[in-house]
Amino acid sequence: MKKSIAVISTIFLATVILSGCGNKIEEGATKESTQNTASSSVGTTETEAEAGKTTVIKTDNGDFELSLLDGWKEIDPEEVNDYADLAIENTKRDMYLMVLSEPEEYYEDFDEFLSVAAVTELVDTVTEESSFEAIEENGWTGQREIFSGEMDGLEIFYIYDLLASENGHFVQRVAWTSAVWRENNEEEMKEVLASVVDVSEPDKE
Repeated sequence: MKKSIAVISTIFLATVILSGCGNKIEEGATKESTQNTASSSVGTTETEAEAGKTTVIKTDNGDFELSLLDGWKEIDPEEVNDYADLAIENTKRDMYLMVLSEPEEYYEDFDEFLSVAAVTELVDTVTEESSFEAIEENGWTGQREIFSGEMDGLEIFYIYDLLASENGHFVQRVAWTSAVWRENNEEEMKEVLASVVDVSEPDKE
């Protein structure tokens, strides 16, 4: 199965993950409460990141470098999607990110990759129409789609990148949070997304 189609399970699992904080979110999350949550005395684990830490995660579908900012930690990718190659989370601020990577030869071209990834069709209701922007950074080219959608009564804000790397991979880079936390979380989500770099050995063919 091509992973672009498999992204459907991301939508459902994102709903499950975020539903744990649903009561707090429904009451209204302000910038102040978000900052308090981020700086609270919740116990940290040994795997939780130090601010600005850079790590390389080796997968069956490429090696990826990314920066784990304060509060972020690596988790088992299968916790968010059966086909994900890497996943990280910041549970204090309800932010999640995953990468699904495939060899580019699985597709005729990048346009075919784009055509099978109509992710907004997978939510019950699109609550904010998609905006698009071109991406050309750190060896990636492609597009970014930003939208919000409702699933099972929970509104989720997504940043969804479809990218080709210089090293021969087509990648879905996806970050999400509760829509009411967008103002507080969007810039950091973009910063972490931008830190994901394909450091695989390029194909020699």
